[in-house]
Amino acid sequence: MTDAKVPEKVRTLPAKATADAGTIEKFNLRARLRFDLDAGSIWLDEQRMLLMHAKAFGALRKELYATLGPRRAQGVLLRMGYVSGLHHARVAQALSGDGEAFDVYRIGPTLHEFEGLVKVQIQEYRADPGGEFYCSATLTNSWEAESHLEYFGHGEDCACWSLVGYASGFTTHLLGREVVFRETECVAQGQERCMLIGRAAEAWADDPYLTYFRAQNIEHEFRTMEHEIERLRSELGHRRDAQSSIVGSAPSFRAALR
Repeated sequence: MTDAKVPEKVRTLPAKATADAGTIEKFNLRARLRFDLDAGSIWLDEQRMLLMHAKAFGALRKELYATLGPRRAQGVLLRMGYVSGLHHARVAQALSGDGEAFDVYRIGPTLHEFEGLVKVQIQEYRADPGGEFYCSATLTNSWEAESHLEYFGHGEDCACWSLVGYASGFTTHLLGREVVFRETECVAQGQERCMLIGRAAEAWADDPYLTYFRAQNIEHEFRTMEHEIERLRSELGHRRDAQSSIVGSAPSFRAALR
């Protein structure tokens, strides 16, 4: 799940660091975003981007919940966000230059802010190359939580699945080690803020939450269910035939029909 080539200075992040509000200017991120109207395309560095209505994406998100069910939909959103984080990590690596390690790491959250998805504030950060990793961050004005509330209202589950996936994918591919983020508080639950916690994958042990990061073959499962339903229908039909045969052949039953 990691890229083979990762700049060494990105691997050796400081034990503690605070967010830098000047990341956009420091890495000239505005200049990296290009609108090619003649070709009908938008580019962030060398990667094509899309400008979409949040309402349209929110409707798609609702459709996923209705079609796949909450758990499967959450997994799809998380893995989609993971891929987005992976590609932004490549942008960060290309822009790293002589920047400080944590400044390079801040490119990821800043790009998410740049795209209008969320405001990120890193609260705590500890990274020991090859050892402990811990990061906590608050999310403000999350588009995903806002969309979830519009369609579903408050509930028990967190809502910012694509943002969690993004943080996991970005950190994993930037640092060259598998890191998993999880949302622990969400405004969709009625909380005052959204909160993410990130740890090295091994620190989560065998937590069932990790299954969200693995794609599932839904078509295969549907086909298996169809075969099982057909088998049960056939078995039930045979049982009914056997029962009618037994009852109808009894002398007392035949006598009653005369």
